[in-house]
Amino acid sequence: MGTDGRTLQTVDQELLCSALDRGYFETPSRVSVRELADEFELSEAEARRRLSQGLAVILKEQRDDDRETGLLEDPTTWAR
Repeated sequence: MGTDGRTLQTVDQELLCSALDRGYFETPSRVSVRELADEFELSEAEARRRLSQGLAVILKEQRDDDRETGLLEDPTTWAR
């Protein structure tokens, strides 16, 4: 659960995993948000919202879990 009380719903977890597995976060992307939205029967706007909010929850959890490591604060560690 994130610090703001949010947790990822199952569909949001599946959407994020599918986006990662199918190359949405690669440059250039191998799959479009439209394709992901269609797969999950969402509008494109809703898919974008869920991806964004899901990433925010994960990043907040990571930040809170790793306060001592500084992983998210030090950009030189991001590619590891």
